[in-house]
Amino acid sequence: FGDAESNLGLFFSPAGCAQLFQRPRAYEDSALPAANGLAASVLQRLALITGHQYFIKAANGIFQGAWQRIERMPHAHCSLLLALDERLLETQVLIIVADETQRNDWQRLLRERFRPGVYSFTVNREQLNGLSSKGFFEGEKMPESGSFAFGINRDGGISLYTSIDELTAFLG
Repeated sequence: FGDAESNLGLFFSPAGCAQLFQRPRAYEDSALPAANGLAASVLQRLALITGHQYFIKAANGIFQGAWQRIERMPHAHCSLLLALDERLLETQVLIIVADETQRNDWQRLLRERFRPGVYSFTVNREQLNGLSSKGFFEGEKMPESGSFAFGINRDGGISLYTSIDELTAFLG
């Protein structure tokens, strides 16, 4: 649950919950990654995909709320540090649009040519059309047939890869 007043991270309970004498907001990892670390990572990826800066502001609020704790005990905040590393890297979301027969070839390439900072999703054409109808990719010309991939860069630009060879060249 967010805090509209401070915007410095997420709580485990809603505001005004009368039964609680404290609202916990965990930044430190335990046996599981901290919820705020995972949320910061997801919010940044949502910002990349949607272009909405609200998500970046929310992730930045999490980093600001945790910063003093991270400085004191960095080893206890691995999920937040990974999210921060993701924030500072040149990140790209790669969306593969492929039918069942070619999907495995595109995904195999991504497994073989791992590249830090590239997060991939595979969708079919119907799912892509659903995103397009919601205003995503406005002004971008997507191929009308065949398999392809496109990357959404941090600056909002879109890179189109119409063949596995073009994607291979990008991944190196």
